[in-house]
Amino acid sequence: MVTEFDLFLLARQLFHDRGYRGASTHVHTWAGFVYVAFVIDAYARRIVGWKVSTSATANFVLDALEQAIHARRPSARLTSG
Repeated sequence: MVTEFDLFLLARQLFHDRGYRGASTHVHTWAGFVYVAFVIDAYARRIVGWKVSTSATANFVLDALEQAIHARRPSARLTSG
């Protein structure tokens, strides 16, 4: 069974390998707290993934990382000759 700690270690390695940096914060709203995770491409200096959630779990951070990976993947039409 995969634990949240295992997911954390995987995400940490992926962040390091791709030159990504991560940040997260919480915002107090009328309905309670909302948590936001950002993935920043250190080389391009821009946000490449983000996720908003009502709970601060490892999965919501991994969703932001997954969005970043898909956003930075070259499209098939650019790589095919």
